[in-house]
Amino acid sequence: MSSPDDPQQAPPERRDRQRFSVQCTALVRLSPTLTFRVQLRNLSLRAAQVVCEPRYALLVQIDPAAVRAKPQPLEISIALPGAGTTLGFTTACRALYREQLSEQQMLLGLSFEPSLRSSQQVLSEYLAALPNEATLLHHGLNR
Repeated sequence: MSSPDDPQQAPPERRDRQRFSVQCTALVRLSPTLTFRVQLRNLSLRAAQVVCEPRYALLVQIDPAAVRAKPQPLEISIALPGAGTTLGFTTACRALYREQLSEQQMLLGLSFEPSLRSSQQVLSEYLAALPNEATLLHHGLNR
């Protein structure tokens, strides 16, 4: 079985923003009555990649172009691990893509919707505090 960290199993990276490897659990709310657990794979100021079970990933409406009527946005809640504490970050998002990693894992690419300044500030400060050389994964390709 492949690992969610296996770079050969991930789709090609095309984001134009810095992204950071952050390994922690998050929750995705699909509706008021359906929330499921995901494993955060990487994170940027505007997006995240998460790994989850296919039974949940297949329920998520993919909206790569955002040209049709906007679906109900998802909500992601992340407990960002810090030095002796965790920071809570919650924002609305939409799914841009879904990729099969293995029989038991799928990758979701989530784009954050514009959020409250205070929420965005939490994420910005968290990412700024990460050691760049250890966690920077990519910068510069266009999507």
